[in-house]
Amino acid sequence: MQFSCEIVKNALFVQIGGEIDLDNADALRKKLDEALDATCMRKLICDLEGVRFIDSTGLGVLLGRYRKLAALGGGVKLVNVSE
Repeated sequence: MQFSCEIVKNALFVQIGGEIDLDNADALRKKLDEALDATCMRKLICDLEGVRFIDSTGLGVLLGRYRKLAALGGGVKLVNVSE
């Protein structure tokens, strides 16, 4: 799994690549939480163009970040999602 992030306008923009599954979902969760905590951002944009596969565990990570940010008045946007 590849991961990079930057602040774009007033949101944390994250590019994710590879596979998001049971084997690396916890690592993605930790990276997202660390980046959100370090930047104090309430808006998260996940660019999934490079994601080849995502299972229910990976979807759970993204949904968990949505719930966390929604409780703070923010949100999550997924872009470049493949069919």
